[in-house]
Amino acid sequence: MSNRSSRLLAILAAVVVTSAVIGGVAVATPTGSAPATSNETANATVPHQNPDEVDEAGDDRRVAGHLSARLGDRLTESAIALSDGEYESGREPLGEEYGDLLEKYGVVASDLDEDELAREFNLTREQQRELAGSIEETDALVQEYQRAVENGNDERARELARELLETAAEVNETTTGLERQYAVLGDEAGVDLEEAEGAVEEIRRTAGEAAVAIEAREFTDSQLAVETNRTTVSTGEPVAVSGRLTTANGTAIDDGVIRVGYGDDTDTTRTNGDGTFEATYRPVSAPVNDSNLTVRYEPSDTDPYLPTSEVVSVRITDQADTAIAVSNATETVAFNETVRTAASVRVPAAADGRLDGIPLVLTASGNRIATAETDSEGQAVLAGQLPATVPAGERELRVAVDRDDLAVAASTASVPVAVQSTPTDLSADAALNATNQSVVASGRLTTADGTGISGRSVRVAVGGTDLGRAVTDGSGRYQATFTLPEAIERGDEPTLTATFSGTGTNLEESSDSQSLSLPAERSGSSPGSADEPVIELTDGVLIGIVSFALVALLVVAFRKRLLARFGPIGPWTGEPTEAGAAAASGSGSRSGAGAGKTDAHAGATAGPSLLERVRTALSAGGLNRAVQLAYAGVRAWLSSGSGPSTDTHREFYERRKRDDDIDTTRLKQITEAYEAAAFAPNDVSAETADEAVAATDELVDDRDGN
Repeated sequence: MSNRSSRLLAILAAVVVTSAVIGGVAVATPTGSAPATSNETANATVPHQNPDEVDEAGDDRRVAGHLSARLGDRLTESAIALSDGEYESGREPLGEEYGDLLEKYGVVASDLDEDELAREFNLTREQQRELAGSIEETDALVQEYQRAVENGNDERARELARELLETAAEVNETTTGLERQYAVLGDEAGVDLEEAEGAVEEIRRTAGEAAVAIEAREFTDSQLAVETNRTTVSTGEPVAVSGRLTTANGTAIDDGVIRVGYGDDTDTTRTNGDGTFEATYRPVSAPVNDSNLTVRYEPSDTDPYLPTSEVVSVRITDQADTAIAVSNATETVAFNETVRTAASVRVPAAADGRLDGIPLVLTASGNRIATAETDSEGQAVLAGQLPATVPAGERELRVAVDRDDLAVAASTASVPVAVQSTPTDLSADAALNATNQSVVASGRLTTADGTGISGRSVRVAVGGTDLGRAVTDGSGRYQATFTLPEAIERGDEPTLTATFSGTGTNLEESSDSQSLSLPAERSGSSPGSADEPVIELTDGVLIGIVSFALVALLVVAFRKRLLARFGPIGPWTGEPTEAGAAAASGSGSRSGAGAGKTDAHAGATAGPSLLERVRTALSAGGLNRAVQLAYAGVRAWLSSGSGPSTDTHREFYERRKRDDDIDTTRLKQITEAYEAAAFAPNDVSAETADEAVAATDELVDDRDGN
């Protein structure tokens, strides 16, 4: 059963129950209602298998197909606009309306266990938006680049050219990802995105050609010749690297930046006037057993050369031993206070025993507190706040090399530290729901100075029975709902107790209590007895009764407004008169302002009217159905003389909004209300339905008046 059908059943059930409570108010069930005419059906239900209501087996699948097709149309419209360089027009189809469609699709996809497809549609939109941003950035860069070229500013032109090359690479990556997304949506959701694929391919091709042209105009290829003195390397036995940097035709490149190393663990040198360079590389934080030594040339933004690199097979073999010494360490500390220590690392295998870039970590009882890297003197300072998870008492601060798979071996050093306990304050509040025998426990856990403590477990109990636990958030607050124990009866006054134990932390225990008072049963009879049923008028019941009364008043008022406005109007008749039928088929014509309206009046008694069907919908709380029938009526009225229309509601609006004698603002309002009533996951409000009916009334009156 669909969500909408479930909601309708829930509404009907609530009406029946509440009617019994307030004294036997019954819901009238209309009889003798005739089915919708073929003309009504044609106008109330749009094509593309787009149902008015999701309440039949297979409807979810049809709605999913319709919505996915519309999402696909918007992706295609966006992609085509982007391929034309219109990034603003490319963003528009991916905006609010796409989001509304996606929300509706997500509801239906969830019913079909296809939530992943909804996420794919969202990911595709985000990637396409990213592409729009890249195209906009490219457009701005191209204009600035052209100005720099025209002004003869070669250095600025080269800076902008490098940015354009980076943007072109981003476009290539994004379009490649989009094509993968299109394939997924085509295979899994059956969406035709062939035009979008062609547009994205055109974007990638254009960006690639532009990048090639700019690269050829602004830059010269470079090349490296590299040699090493060994095929293995370690911290104790560095490798000597030498070589020459030139252009493709052999011209030396002077003062070029050369980086040698593994990943981010590199040494830097520069080329001489003849393009030659030398470097001695000693691995520190590179992974042991890595064998791809990379030599890279990295030109500056204003250099007229392209980057280049060479990889040489040189394997890191042995790990070098390290020794850590700790000094100036914190001796006494409490929760959330700063822990600090200085550390120095010696590497005996190094020439002077000191190396920069060695990663260190400070821990206490297995908790990471701070990290740092050694400087050129092998020194580092590590500082961080003490977490609650370091238990109070005599503990150790430990400094260690942060990884054990590096070119330098792991080692540790530790010093004692006294961790003091910190008093805490726990508050507890209780909100009792006597109707369903539950309680909402809430409060806050703080230190004595009011600092909130996050991520701590608070135990909640009532009358000595453990109900469960709640976890504090970032500000130390907690809230959770618990079911009261069966042993707690009406009239009891148990105590709710919230407790923070502090076990395994440096925080002290704290607790707080609140008394609960469950309303006593009425004397003289028991609830549910055969002779005198008792309904307790709790706050919840009273609120429910008042809410139902308000809804009932709204429905009555809404029905009266419908009767006042649409009782005599043509679109609400069930079967047309002969004159009306002639007009609908095109064989008749209007001779005056009220001719068509008179024909419609004549048919008001020919069969059950749309107004009667609206009454039926309203008696069951069906505001959605009322809006749909109102739309069917106005659509039939506007289509009078032209025969049934097979347009979707949006196509019908787009076609009719060009008519000079139609108020397009009201027609749009009615169309949007119909779309919400027919396809949105939630029911329309009484206000929306009322406004849609008012707009229908005014639209028909205006047209007849013309």
